[in-house]
Amino acid sequence: MAQARVGRFNKNLTIKAELYSSKSGIMMGSFTGYSKDIFGLLNIINKEAPLMFKELPTSEHKPGF
Repeated sequence: MAQARVGRFNKNLTIKAELYSSKSGIMMGSFTGYSKDIFGLLNIINKEAPLMFKELPTSEHKPGF
């Protein structure tokens, strides 16, 4: 399960994303970042998300519910 929160701190946008194992509930990865605009946050997501999801074992990659 992945979850992310976007917020605002002073004049910056912030993001905090976390990846949890749905089987055990253990956090498997996370990243945080901030930017002056949404395009900066998209750059952070594009850079950090592949690294975070790379931590998933292949058994966690089952499609569907």
